Parts: sequence; structure tokens; C-alpha cells
Amino acid sequence: MKLLYITSGYSKIYQYLDQSILGTLIDQNFEWLAVQPSELIQQLDFITTTFHPDIVFTLLGNHLPQKAIQYFKKRNIKLAVWLTEDPFYIDTSLLLLNNFDFIFTIDSEALKYYTALGYTNVYHLPLATNIEVFKPNLKNPKYKSEVLFIGYPYPNRVKLIQFLLEKTPYHYTIIGQHWRNKLLKKWKNHRRIKIIEGWIPPQEVALFYNNASLILNPHRSHLFPQNKNKNKVKNNTINNRAFDIAACQGFQIIEEKPDLSSFFNKNEIVSYNSFQDCLNKISFYLNDTIIKKLMVEKIHAKVVTQHTFHERIHFITTILQS
Repeated sequence: MKLLYITSGYSKIYQYLDQSILGTLIDQNFEWLAVQPSELIQQLDFITTTFHPDIVFTLLGNHLPQKAIQYFKKRNIKLAVWLTEDPFYIDTSLLLLNNFDFIFTIDSEALKYYTALGYTNVYHLPLATNIEVFKPNLKNPKYKSEVLFIGYPYPNRVKLIQFLLEKTPYHYTIIGQHWRNKLLKKWKNHRRIKIIEGWIPPQEVALFYNNASLILNPHRSHLFPQNKNKNKVKNNTINNRAFDIAACQGFQIIEEKPDLSSFFNKNEIVSYNSFQDCLNKISFYLNDTIIKKLMVEKIHAKVVTQHTFHERIHFITTILQS
């Protein structure tokens, strides 16, 4: 097999995802080539005449020019996509599905939705962690925190943090764009909350995960108004943050999801189903270093063998070659 990987065309977290995939492709036993979507059109003839790809694979697919899609189809080159924003941008995904011969979606409910619409070439494949970036033993007091959350301030997350600030005596470190604007005025500069505004790279995220006593992992809501999800397809699969935290041997309390038990058992991860349940579990686990150590060792062992980009790319390429 000869695989042409077309990068996502996005920056920040997608640059990390692209790099993680490329780092995994290096270890594969087939030929591959990578190109950015902005350079694709001018290189089409050169790529097809010198490299002769059998498969074109990309993330998201919305930066893949229609001219290139038609060019590949005309030459019977198969196209594959990994839809890594499902179901939040599922309306956008639906516009692209007919372009691809193989479709991988990160969410099980999105898979059901596509299958109900008659698509048969769809596979459930959650995101994963890059164990070259997210790894344990990165201790540094500069990154120490009591209760940590890293991510965008979606309304449900803001409500959770404000509830916990109101009801607990703990100190919170919150990292992400726009948090200070979203919190109530009384919390913006409160002594028990440290806000680090802006996006931070995964390498720095790993340092924070390694040095936190407890990490919160609430999911994004499928009902967020800015989503492109008019049929309100639920997100039933856990986020890749769960794998990243586990790879760092960080202790997390994750929001319950229907798929959670298919990834981890109750001896490996703690979940919550309400704000009060989250509070109770923070209080119970925060200072129990023995239980936390046992759990993070178990979940780490599973993640580094089952939920890495190496495993995901192996799954994809097995399907593509079958």
C-alpha cells in the first residue's frame, strides 16, 4: 500500500494531531507521503506520477479541495477521512461523506447516525494519545495545582467550576481562552482560582497534568448553540483528554458517558453524573494518594498499550488494506 496523508490544514491542536499521525506513519511497513492541503493542487500531477498513491487519508476533510477529490476519484484512488469533530460539527461532516470511501468517526452515536442514513463504510475510532508528548514523571513545582481543568469554557464547564468554587474550599487552576470573561465577577480574581488565559501547547499541558493533585474532565455539550449539530446528536464517546491525562498518570474525575465502561472500569477511572457527585468525589479522592496511585498506574498501563496513535493508525491501515 502507498498512502498519501493530507494534513488537516488547521493550526494549534490540529497541528499536534497531524504531527502525532505523521510520527506513527514513520513506523509503518508501507510507503507514505504527506502534503499540506494548500500545496496539494499544484503537486497533484507530480504526486500521482512519481508516488502512485493507492489511498488518500486526511483529518476532517473540509480543507481538501474538490478539484483534488475529483482528480483522485478519476484515477480510482480511494479516499479516507477521520472525522474528529463529531458530533459537534456533524452537519459539516454530512456534506463531505460522499467524497470518501472509508469514514472513521470518533463518536459511537455519530456512527449510528451515519449508519441510519445508509452509509456502510463508517467505523468508530476515537482519538488517542501521543505517548511521546503525554508521559509520566515530568515533575516541576512551577506547574503544581490542587484541582486542574484545561479546556474551553463551554457553559456546562463554567457552571461546574462556579458550583465547585461556591461549595468547596479547594484551589482551582483553570487554563483556556476566554475563561475570565465567562466567570461571574466575584470569581474572576478570587484568591482560590488561578486563570491562565489562552491556548497552551500539548507539551505544556502534559506538565500541568503531571503536577496536579486532581484533574477535572467534563465533556463538551452536544447542545452548545455554536455547534453545527441541528439534529442534536449526542456525544457518547469519551474525549481524548481522558487518554492524555491517563498517559501522564494524572488522576482525573471524568463526566460519565455511555461509552466510558467500554474503555475503562471503575478500578481505573472515577466518573461523575452530576455537579454534586463531582464535588463528593473530589472531596473523597483529592488527598487519598494511595488509592489515586493504584488507579493511575492501572489506567496508564491500559492507555499506553491500547489507546495510542500507533494503535489507531494500525486500525485504520488494517481497514484500508483489507
